[in-house]
Amino acid sequence: MAIWHARNRKAVVTGRSPADPRRRLVRSALIATMALIPGLVQMQFQPVSADPVPAHLDIPTSPTKGASTVLPQKSSRSAEGLPHLVDSKATETGEPVRSPGKWKRPAGSLPLETHHQVTGERADGGLSTPAKSTKSTRDADEPVKTSKAAAGKVMDVSTAASEPSVSALTALGTLSSGVWVFSSDRPWFSAVVSDPEGRAVGLAVEVEHDPSVPGQGSGLIWSDYSSTTYTSGTRLTSGLVSSGSLRDGWLIRWRVRGLTASNAVKGPWSEWQAGKVDTSKPAVTSLATLGTYSSGTWILSGTSPWFSAVVTDPEGRLVGLGVEVEHDPSAAGQGSGLIWSDASSVSSTSGSRVFSEEMPSDDLKDGWLIRWRVRGLTANNAVKGPWSEWQAGKVDTSKPAVSSPTALGTLSSGLWTFSSDRPWFSAVVSDPEGRGVGLAVEVEHDPSVPGQGSGLIWSDYSSTTYISGTRLTSGLVSSG
Repeated sequence: MAIWHARNRKAVVTGRSPADPRRRLVRSALIATMALIPGLVQMQFQPVSADPVPAHLDIPTSPTKGASTVLPQKSSRSAEGLPHLVDSKATETGEPVRSPGKWKRPAGSLPLETHHQVTGERADGGLSTPAKSTKSTRDADEPVKTSKAAAGKVMDVSTAASEPSVSALTALGTLSSGVWVFSSDRPWFSAVVSDPEGRAVGLAVEVEHDPSVPGQGSGLIWSDYSSTTYTSGTRLTSGLVSSGSLRDGWLIRWRVRGLTASNAVKGPWSEWQAGKVDTSKPAVTSLATLGTYSSGTWILSGTSPWFSAVVTDPEGRLVGLGVEVEHDPSAAGQGSGLIWSDASSVSSTSGSRVFSEEMPSDDLKDGWLIRWRVRGLTANNAVKGPWSEWQAGKVDTSKPAVSSPTALGTLSSGLWTFSSDRPWFSAVVSDPEGRGVGLAVEVEHDPSVPGQGSGLIWSDYSSTTYISGTRLTSGLVSSG
């Protein structure tokens, strides 16, 4: 009988239940197993032989003919000598052996098979050679590889963009046929220095012996570094070469580069400029003519122009000016060779501007292309300086021309310095037909200093009622 107790929310069952049949089965199996264990323990193991007798095949070394152990012999048309019990005659065909090509095929038999022979002939409508592959040697999606050397070049370009640069190189001498001829043994050197970041700039110069004349010396002769306090875009001039550094007749070469404040950044050197020291001859600089200089060409507004230059003599002798005008070789249909030449009076002070005579009016024609050059002379033409470079010119008598330009400022080494932010500009305006004239002016930013701005700043157009040959002056630049 089962009794249920409830205590602490737990159910407890007490009492006995009838024996389970499965328990009796387990007990019986356990008893049987225990009875068999003693017999299993007492079983004896039988040993196994480790060296069984191998089978032996008795094959004679020289079997007799016809024995079952005779080795096979190669034979044709017969099984004679093979190790089997079939008579060798059973395999014979009983037909005589025929020689190749001397027997006939049975009537009604199929034709013999013929094998295809490969030839070099083209197939009908086919190609004699396979078509060329149109696949590119490099897949279109394959990225282009850039070498380290190329990357280095790109880096060099970006670095160079932040360095000061030099332009408009000049010196105290005459440039003739690509060589600067120095009439003094103490020349100066000059260039416009521009910095892309607008930093204050300076100029460095090096002068050395020409390597083509080792007998005169080698290496550096003189160098100079100016103060680095100048505004970017300014023309800077070096000091004079030290006395005694150069000698008459020497061939030299020189170069310049830009600097920034405290020489923190040094720009690239310019190309070497060839030079020759010739202190015995006068030199010419600041060439001009009665016309307008535009894009490398002098536009002559009349057929009777004059020519001018500053003539300097190293020994301080009185000087004059020699001039030559000839046809432009590129316009052969207009003529060739010399048109006119002149040698002025040798009565001017060394270092002054000397003018030639005016050309005869019949020597030039409207539309002609010409070229001209000048050189310095000394008293009685005893010493003649080197010719300047040829200057390109065009005769255009239909347009007014300006000359002797000036402004409210100071011109120094090719650069106008304005002491006011409202300067005026002036020039002599001449018209070949004597018409009334006026003056137009434009002022814009220097392209070498993009950080300060770009393009036009101010312009002005005066009245065109003035007499030809009059000096005209613009209005003042607008305030601000």
